[in-house]
Amino acid sequence: MFTPIHRALAREPGDLTHELFDAAVVAGVLETDDLDWKVELPQHSGEPEWKEKFAKDVAAMANSGGGWLVYGVREHRKTSAALEVCDVGPLGQAVEQQLRGIAYGSIRPAVRDLRFITVSAPERGNLLVLRVPASPEVPHLLSKDERLFQAPRRYGAQTAWMGEWDLEQAYRHRFAGQRDRQQALDSLVEAQVRVARLRLASDWRGRVVFVGAAVPVEARRGVVMTSEEAAEILHEAKQLYRAIGNLPLEPHVRDLPPRPGLRRFAAGPDRDRTISVHLDGSASLTDALEAPRVGAYGGTVVPGLELEKDVARLVATMGATGRALGVVGEYMVKVAVVWNQPEALRFVWPDPNVVDLHHLVEPVLMVHEIEPTGIEISADAALPELGAAVRRLALDLLHQGGLTRTRFVA
Repeated sequence: MFTPIHRALAREPGDLTHELFDAAVVAGVLETDDLDWKVELPQHSGEPEWKEKFAKDVAAMANSGGGWLVYGVREHRKTSAALEVCDVGPLGQAVEQQLRGIAYGSIRPAVRDLRFITVSAPERGNLLVLRVPASPEVPHLLSKDERLFQAPRRYGAQTAWMGEWDLEQAYRHRFAGQRDRQQALDSLVEAQVRVARLRLASDWRGRVVFVGAAVPVEARRGVVMTSEEAAEILHEAKQLYRAIGNLPLEPHVRDLPPRPGLRRFAAGPDRDRTISVHLDGSASLTDALEAPRVGAYGGTVVPGLELEKDVARLVATMGATGRALGVVGEYMVKVAVVWNQPEALRFVWPDPNVVDLHHLVEPVLMVHEIEPTGIEISADAALPELGAAVRRLALDLLHQGGLTRTRFVA
């Protein structure tokens, strides 16, 4: 990882260690907008209002573009330079849960995706480092008696209250950012839809196409990626996809090597399915689904199970991409289904006893339009959260075709 300490010491990205903090003391690293030294844990200060002060520190950092609170470094009172590395005492899940609960409960809107890092060494004790991510929901407010709301922010080594003009600008940027992020997601999906419609007029005629994209709220910038690194992300995505699934998976199919595109790498088992990893942390998937065998019915059908699997593939690729590129905060996800309209569509489900045999959903439901659907997912969501997101997105699509439950995810 790369922190303000690495920046001040002109070091390459690396782990947080006691040696790094010792070097910060020797160099007299100063507090900045995104670095705040704390000699002890908030709850050990003995101050009656320690909870309010901790919430203020977190909100101020979030309102200033994110940063790092380091508990276990004494600072020089006049210069704010790192003076001494200290032991903050025993740490554990209870300490993290208490601090996270204060940040969630005392700040509006809540500051999410806080990351706690314990730095331990024998005979040296512990430090606790809190990473506050950049937030798209600035300004974050503190309330007093549910009547007075104030927004703190960092100014160098100091914390001050935002004024009227600061608040006006912060809200303006928040709303503009929300529009920009939604437009970025919509543009990515619309580009996929345009390509799908062109191919539906030629080699994909009579098929149904799944399209989906996931865009991080805080886009990564300046990322350089090789084809080998993209292949590793896609490999991790496949493992995550298998972990999400609740059914025996199809035999392993070797993907083609990732090929470079416009700020992305794309791969897949063939030209009918393309999974893309974007340099800004986004992920996208386009898949022309094979028309299954459904007795004598000759109309256009969509296999519900394959739609569900594609949702899982997209979410898994999002998860692997976010972890590999260090995305923080939320992802915005959108999925859609494209076919040769105005022809009606019918959903089908696989026969549990006969391989490659599908049955039409009953009672008869002729689908003339499937509305796109979306969700927000945390970039560092654990496996149960990813599975829940897949299930919700899949059900949004399946319900429109008359299906009431998922099969691939529990």
